[in-house]
Amino acid sequence: MHEFDAYTPAEIAARVSAGGVTKARLPLSTLFLLGIMAGGFVGIGALYFTIIVSDSELSFALARLIGGICFSIGLLLVVANLKLMAVKNMHQNIHVIM
Repeated sequence: MHEFDAYTPAEIAARVSAGGVTKARLPLSTLFLLGIMAGGFVGIGALYFTIIVSDSELSFALARLIGGICFSIGLLLVVANLKLMAVKNMHQNIHVIM
């Protein structure tokens, strides 16, 4: 049988808190650059959304569908790279709540 790493809620909170503290202690220059990168990725997604939606040859629904997918790719770039500022802020907020 497979063994699972099951943690109690208190252990999960402690692990998330420890990770948040570690990430919060990164140098300010690193956090600043990661924030710039996260904003750039979202901006690329918004740019592609605008380009797709402004194409007059696509129907309204198809343009919105493809544009939404393109914007989601920009958000996915932020979430997929766990070192970016958006995810670090999420972990820091969990640490503050606990």
